[in-house]
Amino acid sequence: MIILQYFGVEKAITKKQLVDNLSNKVWGDNDDDAVKFAILFYIQSFILYEEPKTTVIDRKDFALVESGRYIDYPWGKKAFDLLILHLHNKIKHDGKYYRLYDFPLALKV
Repeated sequence: MIILQYFGVEKAITKKQLVDNLSNKVWGDNDDDAVKFAILFYIQSFILYEEPKTTVIDRKDFALVESGRYIDYPWGKKAFDLLILHLHNKIKHDGKYYRLYDFPLALKV
C-alpha cells in the first residue's frame, strides 16, 4: 500500500507531505505508483482544493486510488460538501438575505 511504503505508519498524512513525496519522486522506477501519486495529487489539488500545509488526506482517498475505484467515486459531491462546510461559518442570515463578506446572496432556501 502507498501509505505504508512511502509515508510510513503516520496516522495523518497532509497534502504537503503528498506534494513533497511527489516532488522527490519517491516511487523510483515503479511507474504504477507514479501514476497513483499523480492521481492523488490531481484529486487533492484540483477537485478537493484546501490549505495544503494543514489539510489531512482521508485514508479512504488512498484506498480508492489503490483499488482503482476512484473513477466511480462521486468526487463532485465530496467537493460540494466541503464547500458548504466552509461557507457555513462565513454566511450570515440578515433578515430576508444571506450575506457573504457583507454582500447579499440571492439564495432560495
